[in-house]
Amino acid sequence: MITILLNTIALEPNRWTAGKVPYRPLVELLGPIARAGFDALEVWQNHAVLLDDAGLETLRETADRECLAMPVLGMYPAFHLEGRERDEEKARWDRMVRIMDTLGARVLKLMPGRVASADLTGDLWDQSVAFVQEALDRTADRGFPVPLEMHGGTVADSAESVLRFIGAVGSDRLKVCFQPMGFADTDGTIAIYDALAPHVMHMHVQGRAGDRMAALEESDIDYSRVLRRIFRGGFDGYVSIEFVRDCVVESPEQLNVEKVLANAARERQFIRRQISAVR
Repeated sequence: MITILLNTIALEPNRWTAGKVPYRPLVELLGPIARAGFDALEVWQNHAVLLDDAGLETLRETADRECLAMPVLGMYPAFHLEGRERDEEKARWDRMVRIMDTLGARVLKLMPGRVASADLTGDLWDQSVAFVQEALDRTADRGFPVPLEMHGGTVADSAESVLRFIGAVGSDRLKVCFQPMGFADTDGTIAIYDALAPHVMHMHVQGRAGDRMAALEESDIDYSRVLRRIFRGGFDGYVSIEFVRDCVVESPEQLNVEKVLANAARERQFIRRQISAVR
């Protein structure tokens, strides 16, 4: 069953600032999100990790009251660190697993490292593979999937690189979160998806027209063609609406939550139309 998620990063104007401290706590956004018709979320890392245990419990309780599930939790780990920094990163990973338990998340989606594939060689490669293997071993009894988000500047910056990394780690829990690697290339996007399809369980979608956010149906990429190809091929996972029109603003107070959510709701309808067209 395809599940359409709202990625809570869409409502966070501080997403690209140095501190990445949420402008509004997620708990205050759950009511508007539910009223916009969403019932499932991908939770941006800093909407969760900056909360203490009581705050996380309040978030879960409020989500339950609003009939909002939080099946996917996002994380931005570094894989290549050594010594004390590596131990601290392991501790952060383990805390994310505990947060998954509190929020009821079933998937830990990763921005896969902070080193581009071309630079991830030698010891950096070995350390990265070992870090993920160890993290998965510590949760072997849990069995939750860990999709790696396709993104520049990471080990998942190409189909070839992410497949090589998945093979090196050697765990069937390691999956792919697919998204376009170029926002004006429909054929290239389809080709990359086809290469990764057996591993894809999660997708991010965002509309781009030139250098601005746009509706999916107004994007330079033909999302209707891309999504129908993917859904026709039997994709049966999460589709996360990551960024939408009007979610990028010059200053945090300019973000209009209701407007962004209305745009996200239109994207949800667009995605549903593509599903209906092939099912």
